Amino acid sequence: MVPGTVVSALAYPLGIGLAVWHLAAGPLPKGPDALSNLVTATGTTVFVAGLGAMCLPALVGALRRGWWTLLPWVPMLPVYYGLVSLAAWLGLLEWLLAPYRWNKTEHGLSATSRTGAMRRRR
Repeated sequence: MVPGTVVSALAYPLGIGLAVWHLAAGPLPKGPDALSNLVTATGTTVFVAGLGAMCLPALVGALRRGWWTLLPWVPMLPVYYGLVSLAAWLGLLEWLLAPYRWNKTEHGLSATSRTGAMRRRR
């Protein structure tokens, strides 16, 4: 599950970029028979199902809990997942370029830390 989450976060911009490029290129291609339309129909179905799988759980969860103020934010989930993807790409680049750098948490501030940095600030 964890590798799949990371891979999907890294692949999200590619998938969205391809979808936008194909939609901006013109109308969906139509073939002379059903078999040639299978690729277009499958791609469209997967895209719509993916958007539904992204938005419907958040929508149902907000409705069940009565969080009506969150409902207008549900359509913004693709943007949120874009930001998750950006964070995943930045994490991957940092892991490759500076694997020993730690810029997430400032350490040594606990009152019980060996450095006692928190005691000195008082």
